[in-house]
Amino acid sequence: MLCAFRRLKRRPAPTRRTKMDVKGEFARLERENPGKSIAAYLEPPGSGTALPANAVLNYYVSTNDSVPAAAHLLDSVVDKRVVYTNLATDHWLTTYMSSQLVHMGNPGECKDLRKWQRDSADWVIARTALAPVTALRIAGRFLGDAPGPIGGGGLGAMAKKVAARSALADAGGGRDKALERALRYYTLAAYAVISRARYKSTMLGNYVGAILVSDSGRILAWGFNSSGFHHAEVNLMLAYFTAKPGEPKLPANSVVFSSLTPCQQCAKLLETARGESNSIFYGQFDSGDFGKAGAATSAKIDAVTKPVSVGPKASRTFVAGKLDTEVAKKNIAAKIGESEVAKSLIDSTFDEIGRRSSKDRKLDDEVQTMKAAVLKHIKETVDAIAI
Repeated sequence: MLCAFRRLKRRPAPTRRTKMDVKGEFARLERENPGKSIAAYLEPPGSGTALPANAVLNYYVSTNDSVPAAAHLLDSVVDKRVVYTNLATDHWLTTYMSSQLVHMGNPGECKDLRKWQRDSADWVIARTALAPVTALRIAGRFLGDAPGPIGGGGLGAMAKKVAARSALADAGGGRDKALERALRYYTLAAYAVISRARYKSTMLGNYVGAILVSDSGRILAWGFNSSGFHHAEVNLMLAYFTAKPGEPKLPANSVVFSSLTPCQQCAKLLETARGESNSIFYGQFDSGDFGKAGAATSAKIDAVTKPVSVGPKASRTFVAGKLDTEVAKKNIAAKIGESEVAKSLIDSTFDEIGRRSSKDRKLDDEVQTMKAAVLKHIKETVDAIAI
């Protein structure tokens, strides 16, 4: 008996989509980019426990922890979706960015990162793509490395010497006196940054300004507060390190001047970025807990030099002291913006720089020559501030 066999057409095997959770895909990105800062987010984001049918993990890679990949993505993503990262410095996570960030390596110790369990395990990733990122919204500028107005340098050494004092003292005469005066002028400039931001930018948040000054007195970068994690010192550092991606530290003997005590978060970032012999000065003391923590790594310039002052000698006003009387101790940076008297005082620091820079000086005298050069540089720099 013959049996007839019918040839059957082979049907293609059903296509199977490889399932990769966020952790697995992120681990692959880390293997492909060893030692680099990575951040990523899902598109579409989903909502709550609802998962999208097909998700793309958009990622960004940074080579410098001082300008972390997460900062780029948080500035680029307009909604409040979760951003995954492998940041090496966890104070970025636990302070400025904790509401949106999930750390892929060690979530258990990041107690503020509560979204980890809900969002990290079960997403189905169809593919991975480079994230479209916009430029960082930095309320600050890097101004270059040209020589400054103090020939032969020495500002960094004087900053260290002054910061080591326990109380006001006379700097003596000659070059030392000129260098100490310069420290006060640069502190005036940190306040003047706020004044310029009031009129030249739409980005000003709380009223805090900061500058980074080289050993030779050049203002290398400036920044002002523009949002919750873009504090003045953060914008200052983002501006500097974005322009110098290969440098993880501030330049040797440079000095940071801020109008207000760096908060706890900013103080940690400054400490991480400190290079050789850096100093941090502030004008007004923030009596809040975060301000007290920042003061531990900084020096209040009014406590170790003559107070920063504005106005003709007969009616000269100490900036920090006057601000203390005008605004509540709590949340000083926000209160300044609510006080017309305080804002007027901030503006007067810009006017004071102009008044002092236009004063006739005996340029055959070392002190007067340095003062004239420093004030001219500060005025030209602050005049040009605009975002």
